[in-house]
Amino acid sequence: WEVAKQPRAGYRDAEGQERWLRVTLRNLSEREVRGVLANGTCYLDEVSFFTRDASAPGGWMESRSGEWVPSSEKVLWGRAAAFPVTVGAKEMQVIYLKPRDRLSAHVVPEWWPDERAFHSAQVRMTLAEGMYFGLALALLFYNAVLWARLRFPDTGAYLLYLVFFALFMLVSRGDVPLLGVPLGSPVMEMILTAALALSGVF
Repeated sequence: WEVAKQPRAGYRDAEGQERWLRVTLRNLSEREVRGVLANGTCYLDEVSFFTRDASAPGGWMESRSGEWVPSSEKVLWGRAAAFPVTVGAKEMQVIYLKPRDRLSAHVVPEWWPDERAFHSAQVRMTLAEGMYFGLALALLFYNAVLWARLRFPDTGAYLLYLVFFALFMLVSRGDVPLLGVPLGSPVMEMILTAALALSGVF
């Protein structure tokens, strides 16, 4: 696959630069490929995906994904900005990506030729995050019970530290979209700064 900058009128980032990517996927095999084109980083407010489609208005099919896009409007559920792509045998597919981000529209395209591999990776990531935050919540619950029984000020301070540090980790790892809640810049950075400062205080 190939990636090249495609200068077109449209979105300009904080530096005033237009950001478009043209992705060309060539299938040299004898069978159809059903894959997923994703952004390798999870910090993009919105990504628009354009492909040629004669049945679509204007001849272009558009899909949206990203941190500020509600889960109901995403083609593929999850925190990654990802889009399903089908490339016929001995055919070529050209895709245009238009990123939008309040801070930096940085795109790292990842091509998964097998959509099952992408979804398996997403499930493994979600399970790992669930185990991590499950242990954090268990520790939080244990300390909450301990503080409720003993009312030690130090235990209460540690409990508040855990609350704000867990919030910092949840937001910084880009896991809020997994809960179905869109959250991007600059609100994400404001929550991160406040949560980290408060965890340090406690």
